[in-house]
Amino acid sequence: MSKAGKFAPVPRLPGQMGTLRRPIVFRQRNRGGFASFRLGADNPAGAANLIQRPAFSRFVAAEPQCIGHNSTSRKHVRHTEGLNRPGTLFGLLATLLVAAALHAHPAIGIVADTAGNIFYSDNVHVWCIAPDGTLSIAVANVHTHELWLDSDGNLYGEDLWYEGERTNRWGHRVWKRSPNGNIVDIIAARHGFREDYGDFSFVRCADGWFYWIGGERSTTAVKRARPGLPAVTFVHLGNMRPGWLGITSTCDLLFASRGVVHRISPRGKISALHSRALGEVMGVWADQGGNVYAALPEQRRVVRIASDGAVSTAATTSPPWRPSSGLVTPGGALWLLEFDSANRQRARRHSWKRVAEAGRR
Repeated sequence: MSKAGKFAPVPRLPGQMGTLRRPIVFRQRNRGGFASFRLGADNPAGAANLIQRPAFSRFVAAEPQCIGHNSTSRKHVRHTEGLNRPGTLFGLLATLLVAAALHAHPAIGIVADTAGNIFYSDNVHVWCIAPDGTLSIAVANVHTHELWLDSDGNLYGEDLWYEGERTNRWGHRVWKRSPNGNIVDIIAARHGFREDYGDFSFVRCADGWFYWIGGERSTTAVKRARPGLPAVTFVHLGNMRPGWLGITSTCDLLFASRGVVHRISPRGKISALHSRALGEVMGVWADQGGNVYAALPEQRRVVRIASDGAVSTAATTSPPWRPSSGLVTPGGALWLLEFDSANRQRARRHSWKRVAEAGRR
């Protein structure tokens, strides 16, 4: 069977976090280790919101540079039926599992262009915040957890969907949005996940290499490829359980495993950036000075890891918001991508002054 014909009943999403007390935990073995999906009773929106994502689509008139249109007329219906016969306990639990995987797994995609626009995903749309604070939809109706912005200002994302129990298959496409707002598919709709094909990733270096987490027999590995070249194993991670991958301006990879943030050099050397585990980690990113940041959703804070391993609080979030990721602009402004228990997401700026003060504590 070809790779395109292999379909998993649950998604292989990295960085799955749990913030729920007394959760029901589903564990699915996959090529990258184990992915955990948790459902619990401390979500005030209730389990129904895991099946039907509440609408969160304010539309505000956009700045010209943020105006875009979706040139793809294809509409992908994302069903959340169970993976087994309806009416059975397994079918009900599988339904919740699929819904949780698609809708209760916050996006980490947030990027900034040279004009000062901030783009971020909430897994329903990709939004743009203009320099004057104007909010608009940059790419509508796409389920993308990650984003990538190239040196020419082109924005890339995907659209991931589950077809339902009739076919029990996943599908995706990859799109590109030009600075003028034009949107085209660069990878047409196809079955499976991007990682099944090894021909595109959102974690990319200026030298052309792009990276993703994959399986290597019974262990986990970081794989990489370049356009036109086959995928290869870059480094083995053994029994580590990596979450989301991040990358620095010097092409060092970043990831967290069991609460410890690690760096992988361009030559493949793995090193821990600090000694004490931080807890659940989602997005990891770096600033131009070499400091690394990690989003800790359970603790509602973002930590800053200095080059000497010192860990300090860079920012905190107030209930109901929790951080999933962030970025630091070339000018030193810290932006946070946050989510709440109703599955809404927002991006907000956190002043550099407060970051600097936190770093001195």
